[in-house]
Amino acid sequence: MRKVIGVVATVTLLVVSLGGTAQAFNPSGRTSAGALQARHSAGLPSSLSCSTPLRLHDGTNQTGTTVSVYARGLWIDLSAVGFDNKTSSFTVGACAVELASGSGGSGAHYTRCLSAGCVENVMDLGWNNVVSSVYLH
Repeated sequence: MRKVIGVVATVTLLVVSLGGTAQAFNPSGRTSAGALQARHSAGLPSSLSCSTPLRLHDGTNQTGTTVSVYARGLWIDLSAVGFDNKTSSFTVGACAVELASGSGGSGAHYTRCLSAGCVENVMDLGWNNVVSSVYLH
């Protein structure tokens, strides 16, 4: 199963693809993505998205369910896509990242493997299944 997260236009909107079915999430609740799917498929503006995503995995060594995050410039709460406290490994895309234990960037911050291209096959001690929010620069 693959989940893709991005921002469409200038509105903070997470677009998630689950097995080919697009759904959108906004701060006020869940909304149908219908008309937005085509815009998302065409690509996100470079100012709002990273050219390659942060890929979070629920298994070590990049295995299991994957969530791909393209949106940059805002904290993404992973609870919105059912991936809160599930990260066991990750690969940083083209944009440096921050990972936090709480929602909205609150709580402790992960301190290693945060630069572009870094691959973290096993989370640092005490961080397995702890990440709740992410930020792409």
